[in-house]
Amino acid sequence: MESLLQDAAEGRITGLKKLYAIHHAARCYRCGNFLERMKLMLQALQGEKDSVPEDAISRLKDKYGGSN
Repeated sequence: MESLLQDAAEGRITGLKKLYAIHHAARCYRCGNFLERMKLMLQALQGEKDSVPEDAISRLKDKYGGSN
């Protein structure tokens, strides 16, 4: 589920998959928190894009099980 939520936060999925992930996160405390933290992290990284190493996103995804 975390991978699906990460994809939703990054805008890499649409349609039923996105709807399912968002609907689940709205009802599951753990997944809702995960999605919110993911969105905040992505916003922070976008704001600091120039100071973040190029491979930071892929290293975070590797560490936390996201897809590249």
